[in-house]
Amino acid sequence: MNAVSTIESLDAIDTTSFLDVTTSLEKLLEPVVGTQDTPARQSYPDSLKLEAVLAVLEGGMSKREVVETFEIASLSTLKKWLTAYRKNGKQALVAKKRGRPVGRPAVRSSAFDPLNYQASYYLHAENARLVSKLGSK
Repeated sequence: MNAVSTIESLDAIDTTSFLDVTTSLEKLLEPVVGTQDTPARQSYPDSLKLEAVLAVLEGGMSKREVVETFEIASLSTLKKWLTAYRKNGKQALVAKKRGRPVGRPAVRSSAFDPLNYQASYYLHAENARLVSKLGSK
């Protein structure tokens, strides 16, 4: 197939189907919705949590009203706060420190440690040698 016949075959393509194909490809190549722009974890000030809980328990507001008024991400978040407050009071709504403490080095995973692997390999080989030595006596 030469260049002229290639161009002629491209001219024969219906432009609407070409646009449909390119639009479909663009949609496939878009990042998954919600993975780029939304934060991984929503956090709220302790005072807002307490205020929201008290609005339900003492203020007479419905849970849905509180979620909308205080712009809480979901009803389940408010329900968790209410449950925690009922069990442990104000202290349950105080944010806990997350992650590794500052200044403490990360603990290396023991899933694969080359030194342990080498020692284990050596011990298995030594055991096999001793077993074969005992078996030959």
